[in-house]
Amino acid sequence: MNRLPPEAPSPVLADGISLLTAPVRTDDERLCRQVIDFVEGLLRKEAPDRVDAILRRLDDEYRAEQDKHGTVRLADPDTLPIADPSPVRN
Repeated sequence: MNRLPPEAPSPVLADGISLLTAPVRTDDERLCRQVIDFVEGLLRKEAPDRVDAILRRLDDEYRAEQDKHGTVRLADPDTLPIADPSPVRN
């Protein structure tokens, strides 16, 4: 029971180079990495000059959560408030 789960593969770019440095060991951590990858894709199109700084910050926050709790744990979806499905109007 005291063993860590096996390490999951790191997200990588198409050329096989990972931009993220912290390990991924659980499904919650893997989901966080998928979100970071999604953010990276958006930033490369919308704010390419900020990609590196933002990814470093997200990676630092991810690693800090691992250091603080031993892993990244997401909230139980059943405990979260239900989002309003109506579209946002400007």
